[in-house]
Amino acid sequence: IKGHSKCIWSLACVGTGCNIMSASSDGSIRRWIRDGEPVGEPWKGDGEEVASMAVCPDKTMVVSGSANGRLRLWNVEGNSTVGDPWEGHSAALTCLDWSPDAREIASGSEDGTIRRWNPNTCALPKQIVSEVTMLAKFEDSMIL
Repeated sequence: IKGHSKCIWSLACVGTGCNIMSASSDGSIRRWIRDGEPVGEPWKGDGEEVASMAVCPDKTMVVSGSANGRLRLWNVEGNSTVGDPWEGHSAALTCLDWSPDAREIASGSEDGTIRRWNPNTCALPKQIVSEVTMLAKFEDSMIL
């Protein structure tokens, strides 16, 4: 699938048809149907490289993380951002994931921290761990 002008850093399959979402250092997120056709226009944030992305378990929202350390919440159907960017990391986001119940988002950054966010309040979270390079999720819980 060709469509981004720079490196693709993150992919996610969405739904049972395995439609694809991609995040790129060109500053955009794109949606694709399974055969490679783009869905709508690219989503553009603040122009920064989109380093990581994760799809909400109910497939209605996407969280993205940028090279500037900010997170953005997106409405999948509306192709639009929800609220202002979230700030809390001091370096590029490297990994993101939703809790299985969609009540929390975990973010990992080059600043060596993990932060947990409530997507409903977007409040600045507390740092919970330092020196992280990867997040993983099991079926019913989030592993940090």
